[in-house]
Amino acid sequence: MYHFQYVSKKELKPAKKQLMELIHKVQDEVRDSFTFQYKFVGSVQRNMVTCDVKSNAGFDFDVNIMVNDDDKDFEAEEIKNILMCAFNKYARKYGYDSCEDSTRVFTIKVKDKENSRILHSCDFAIVYKNNDGSEQYIRFNKEQNYYSWEYQPKRYYDLSKKIEALKNNGCW
Repeated sequence: MYHFQYVSKKELKPAKKQLMELIHKVQDEVRDSFTFQYKFVGSVQRNMVTCDVKSNAGFDFDVNIMVNDDDKDFEAEEIKNILMCAFNKYARKYGYDSCEDSTRVFTIKVKDKENSRILHSCDFAIVYKNNDGSEQYIRFNKEQNYYSWEYQPKRYYDLSKKIEALKNNGCW
């Protein structure tokens, strides 16, 4: 059984501010290779962050990193490795553990080790918007140990339509 509650702005604001400071450090760190913009997405963007108070998972942020590599100087794996190394360089200073790599994102977590609890985490997706409006992300194929740019699945684009339908029907 889940026991979701909204995370208060009072709790969210300092964590978000600290995360933004970390991201700015990383932007400075990777500047000689490439630049990037970032955007909070998902529940943070909609001011609807929740956490299950009965679990040990805390709340999470979702951030898209949009890399400016129009000349395609870097392969997908290089971009992800450069970013993860830069985050790892500064993560501890901000209370985060080292990056954990997964299929679509890499994650950093703030842990309360005494109570075996994750206080909050952040998932970073590395994305690229094409001229036609489609979006690609760096995907890690664990079985073949291979990184590639992949198009977002159709359900990704349907999300905004679903939200609009909910709002139009008074269900948001």
